[in-house]
Amino acid sequence: MQNNAGEKRGNMAIYSHSQLNTYENCPFKYRLNYIERIRRDTEGIEGFMGSRVHEVMRKLYDDLAFNKHNSM
Repeated sequence: MQNNAGEKRGNMAIYSHSQLNTYENCPFKYRLNYIERIRRDTEGIEGFMGSRVHEVMRKLYDDLAFNKHNSM
């Protein structure tokens, strides 16, 4: 079976920390998530909060890049 889960950069595959951690904890879960690309219908609290943090960080970065100032 061909492993196409890692992003390709030249001839080397690049794996994220999350991918490596998932494989270390449960190779079968890694296979389902990254090779077979089977996704869960629900999102856990960790994923939900992580997504919100990434959204906020992206907005702050984009605003900073365009010299916008947010007031909180």
